[in-house]
Amino acid sequence: MADEVFSGGVSVTGVEPGTTTIAIKSTTNPNISKKVPVTVKSRNLLAYGPASGNGLTVTVAQDGSLDFSSGTESVPLNKGVRWKFDVPEGIVGVPLIISYTGNVPGNLIIGIYANANSLGGVYQGKNNTVVTIPKGTTRVELRILRGGVTAGSVSGNLKIQLELGNTAHEWMKPDVTSLEGGGYELANLVPSFASLLPKTINGVTFTSRDGHTVHVKGTTTAWAQANQRIRATGRGHLHAHVRQQQRLELRNPVRRHYQRSRLTGQSVRQDRNRHLHRQRVRRRREDRGHRPDPAHPPARLANTSPRGFLHSLLAARGILF
Repeated sequence: MADEVFSGGVSVTGVEPGTTTIAIKSTTNPNISKKVPVTVKSRNLLAYGPASGNGLTVTVAQDGSLDFSSGTESVPLNKGVRWKFDVPEGIVGVPLIISYTGNVPGNLIIGIYANANSLGGVYQGKNNTVVTIPKGTTRVELRILRGGVTAGSVSGNLKIQLELGNTAHEWMKPDVTSLEGGGYELANLVPSFASLLPKTINGVTFTSRDGHTVHVKGTTTAWAQANQRIRATGRGHLHAHVRQQQRLELRNPVRRHYQRSRLTGQSVRQDRNRHLHRQRVRRRREDRGHRPDPAHPPARLANTSPRGFLHSLLAARGILF
């Protein structure tokens, strides 16, 4: 008797992950049957386990979720834990979705990385992110870091899932929950200032002890700045955090806006440009004889309608009585 040939795939539902057997029977001859051992795997493609680092301790709960605790310590900003694991077969170059269930404790950021590049992640308020692992990738990382703008304690439980497709489903315990992780922190991409400092510019002295922490002291006679170039390549996001430790006495104060999220190019330089532009405009007006007369200050144009604007303008010129 010739062997029967089966083509296509077999779908198994309602079976818990693990090793089991399925019975295959012929529909034309009930006497022909075969029991085949199979391994049912979780839809959750992540692999993790106990980990500790940077004041954060992670343990695996009985249901396979992750428990986080920092005790009395504060987890520093952009620091936490990570796990490295092999890419499961058949998921490279296809859409995957990472999601979480419940609330994310302690401003944590959960991200998937490949070849040191961020593929995407989730955090409180942002869930269900679609990612794609580039072709040729053999290992990926799961990183969980402290986000926000300051260090802080972390305590709570988290259920994370990475699965095939564009739609998130109910969380399942991963097949691997014994993979040991370790501490991790984002690298400081700002070049060292050691070769530039100390330096005194326009009455302000810039010094640095470690090349990254800059101390500023003095009274400005003009704009003073110390520059260091940063070249960002590849994918991912660049985060900038500025910590001001002392007050500066400025002769010509300039408003400063420090963005504590993604670096978008808006910085002190933009505020300086606005300040210099206002100075140039004022000087041009004075050179043309448009010096303000203290006895006749300009009228406030409170009414923004066309008619009200004209009325205010004529009143300011002394034409309207």
